[in-house]
Amino acid sequence: MEQAQRAYRERPARPVLAALAAGAGGVVVLGDPGAGKSSLARYLMLALAAEELGAGDGVAEELPGDLAGRLPLVVELRKFADPQWADADFFDFLDDR
Repeated sequence: MEQAQRAYRERPARPVLAALAAGAGGVVVLGDPGAGKSSLARYLMLALAAEELGAGDGVAEELPGDLAGRLPLVVELRKFADPQWADADFFDFLDDR
């Protein structure tokens, strides 16, 4: 276990959008409440939207090519888990947004 922890700590840091692009086929972001998961999702959505709109400065410059052309859509599952959606499907939930 110590060896795995040491290997994890010794890995080089990389920009968050590059890390997300590396797992473009699917990424799971885990963290404690308040750790920034929703902020990360919104940041990614902003970066994708800025790239799509052709914004030439700011966050769009950091967007890795693997993420270009993706549809920015953030769905907070805690809202979908609300009891009002118990008898509905996910598409009903999206239609309401």
